[in-house]
Amino acid sequence: MKELIKSNKTLYKLYLFLQKFRHIKLIIDMPIGNFDKSIDGKPIIKYPYKIDKDQLSRDVLFSLSENKLNFLDFGGGDGKLTYLLGYEKSNFYLPKYNSNKEVFEKKFNYYGVDLTQKAANIITGDICRSDYMKEHQEFKEFFDVVYSNNVFEHLDKPWIAVENIYQMLKKGGVCVIIAPFSWRYHEVPGDYFRYTHAAFPSLFSNSGEIEVIESGYDLHQRRINNQGDGSCNDRAPTDKFGGWRESWHVISIIRKK
Repeated sequence: MKELIKSNKTLYKLYLFLQKFRHIKLIIDMPIGNFDKSIDGKPIIKYPYKIDKDQLSRDVLFSLSENKLNFLDFGGGDGKLTYLLGYEKSNFYLPKYNSNKEVFEKKFNYYGVDLTQKAANIITGDICRSDYMKEHQEFKEFFDVVYSNNVFEHLDKPWIAVENIYQMLKKGGVCVIIAPFSWRYHEVPGDYFRYTHAAFPSLFSNSGEIEVIESGYDLHQRRINNQGDGSCNDRAPTDKFGGWRESWHVISIIRKK
């Protein structure tokens, strides 16, 4: 059934519409408040929070002017780039993935970095080691793009990883990082940090000159009963609203000067 929905545009749009009704009980039981209202004409919320993280990633990366750019998938695992190429508002849509994959393969040379070799062109090793670049000198200022989706919460020394990423980026290269701001605990294999929209600009600025293209939040999974299945110690305590319901992602897009 899921595969049928993912591959049929009409069913997919109906599915997205029905998702809205999952929030009705919470809206009735709990007042919404004045999240979008302003005081004296000035907005209460002064950071971006209406971002579709996957669509924004595609818009920025696919708009780069050249082709055959070197692309590093940070913590990519199987190399399929499922989120970047297939997701729309946190829901997977197969035809979108197939068409985006064609664009991606014309535009980028794919590389991944991970602890083990799980796909072709994977650079192995622990990027949180301070001597990582000594062992991978050939990749210094090599990449036009570094992309990371839901990996940084699992790094025990993310500040070292950022230093290594900065060295691997060419001048003018773009780094896209998506990570949880608010998410249930999940060990894959460890789970250490959560990040705000100010975190990655701060970490990268410690390594050198940068331009922040965008940094804000994707709230599409907010208020959804986002409980884990227990496979990686990811069950959250439940109450009358169910399991974990405050799921925010942060996305930061940074250019190396």
